Amino acid sequence: MSIQNTPSQLKKQIMAAKKIAVIGHQNPDGDALGSLFGLGEILKTWQKDFVTFCSTPASDTFEFLPHYNKLISDSTVFEQNDFDTIIVVDSGSLAYAGVDQILSKLTHPYTIINIDHHATNEFYGQLNYIQTKASSTSEIVFELARAWQTPINKDMATALLNGIMTDTSSLSNPGTTERTLLIAGLLMKYGANYKKIIEYNVRTKEPNMLKIWGLAMQRIIYDPKLHSITTYLTKKDFANMEVDENKLEGLSNFLSGLKDINFTLLLTEKDNGLVKGSFRTIHDHIDVGALAASLGGGGHQKASGFVMKGKLAYNNGEIQII
Repeated sequence: MSIQNTPSQLKKQIMAAKKIAVIGHQNPDGDALGSLFGLGEILKTWQKDFVTFCSTPASDTFEFLPHYNKLISDSTVFEQNDFDTIIVVDSGSLAYAGVDQILSKLTHPYTIINIDHHATNEFYGQLNYIQTKASSTSEIVFELARAWQTPINKDMATALLNGIMTDTSSLSNPGTTERTLLIAGLLMKYGANYKKIIEYNVRTKEPNMLKIWGLAMQRIIYDPKLHSITTYLTKKDFANMEVDENKLEGLSNFLSGLKDINFTLLLTEKDNGLVKGSFRTIHDHIDVGALAASLGGGGHQKASGFVMKGKLAYNNGEIQII
């Protein structure tokens, strides 16, 4: 049974905690980092002992965010600390977060707090706070800060607005609601560095980045039955173009806006022998979250993803993961 907890129940556990790990999903995007660092600001205000962790490093696209330099990717931190409370943000499952095996090896007792906005969330925490109507997990963290009567400073506002902006394609995709726009405005009022968010997320496309976008577009395969498109990028592509594989933020959202397309799938090879799939749609009657869940991933109705072992191969007009 999926049990939904309240903000006060979450706060009670956090206030009682002695050592906290706040975890974002692997290959963190803007919302994973925004909610991670925004929550970090709350814990800092409460004078809690905590670390922020992602199983893979964050792209330097987000280096302007507070706490960026304090983000840990070395899993030995869990051997060196007895975390009694583990907060996982923006991840539908522990496997998607990349910490299922790490946490399974812990021998001391701990409580997991699961904060997310994805409809495919597995409610894996002892405490779960899942708000599927929110545009982003960063929006949820904002609501929690308000419910907890925690002051929102400039650093928190910048982190949370960054998460909202990146998960809504700069407040343009169907996940953007009236509430989202109101919260974005309030975060600006609280001092969010909107200029930096735009500078790092929108205006930093290097020539080689545009070339790799062009390569992905050249490889588009159209399925006339599903009215979908699929394309791919390999490790070799990233090496040849001298492009950071973690800097593709925005490509999937751009492709989903193409005319008469139901949904898109972008496949990319990662350095660690994995393939990442990113689904997108702008249509209310399409649920790409269900597609991702069928492949072991997760997400929400209009944006989701999965990760699986393998490499990409192109044969007879088809893209395969082998």
